[in-house]
Amino acid sequence: MHRLIYTLLLASFLCLPASGNAWWIFGGKKDEWKNISPAEQDRLAEGFYSEGMAAYSAGRMGKAEDLLEKVYLRFPGSSYAPDALYTIAKINMADYDWNTAYNACQRILTYYPNYGKFDELIEMQFKVAEAFEEGKHLKFLWIIPTRNLERSTAMYESVVANAPYSDLAPTALMRIALIYKMRKKSILAADALDRLINNYPNCLLTSDAYLELANTFEGRVNGADYDQGATREAISYYKTFLILYKDNPAVKQGEIGLEEMYEIHAKSKLIMGEFYYHARDAYQSAKVFFNQAITIAPESHSAQEAREYLAIIDQLDKKFPDGRYPIRGVWQHLKFWTSYDPLKVPAPKPTQPEPMAQAQ
Repeated sequence: MHRLIYTLLLASFLCLPASGNAWWIFGGKKDEWKNISPAEQDRLAEGFYSEGMAAYSAGRMGKAEDLLEKVYLRFPGSSYAPDALYTIAKINMADYDWNTAYNACQRILTYYPNYGKFDELIEMQFKVAEAFEEGKHLKFLWIIPTRNLERSTAMYESVVANAPYSDLAPTALMRIALIYKMRKKSILAADALDRLINNYPNCLLTSDAYLELANTFEGRVNGADYDQGATREAISYYKTFLILYKDNPAVKQGEIGLEEMYEIHAKSKLIMGEFYYHARDAYQSAKVFFNQAITIAPESHSAQEAREYLAIIDQLDKKFPDGRYPIRGVWQHLKFWTSYDPLKVPAPKPTQPEPMAQAQ
């Protein structure tokens, strides 16, 4: 039995074609096409290309794609290869095979940078990214409609990287920012908007980017009790938007957002002032924060409260002109059931000058 098996194996190998033509059995030699001159590759690829384009014109897309794939895979150094890839991209765009279409475009941009249809390739990639964002003809398990936002952002980024000076690049950055904002990734959204503003200052989308960036930082504001870094950033971008784009239809929205941020920032200063006023009895320190609250938002409710505190501090200054304000003891701090009014504390007696030593 073993002899029969060995005999059949030997016969099979003896029937194989010559080693140079056996690539179709063993999977081919890596980079074998590099040993063939471009002119020879053109000659060998011409038949596949002509037949594939004829099938494409006749509407036989499956056969056309098979033949054109052979042109690229077997003879990538031929002049027919980029055209074959471009036609493959168009076939798959029409068939909603977004990944195959995108990959074909990317291969052309990477390996054939001098190909003449650069703008068309970038537009195709943008449409593929848009399809993943909107879920056009995308199905999960071939049944459930879905979309792939992560894949979409990666493709939009490739549009920016492949064609940074095209008209689609700022649009791609804006789409990236909106996707990240929707996914609650505000830092990444702010990064995309910042790149749009800095790299494309004269673009029509730049005004929207300023407003979106201000809204993004506003979304990171947790309130007056927390760090105000995001509040200050939002104020900065709202102010820039209102200064640079006075005729923009969204000016009213910017004014409302700026007013809200000023109110929160002023409230944070009021809270700091109240801390020094109530917890530390440090009235001069509190006065600094109350004045800041008034300066930030003079017409706000926080500013009105700050003015009331400042009026009390002015009375304290008159009652204690030497700056020796009353300081509560531990027990007075613990008496939470009663309110403490520093104005009811009797003023200290003037300090008596020490008698001069009599001359001896």
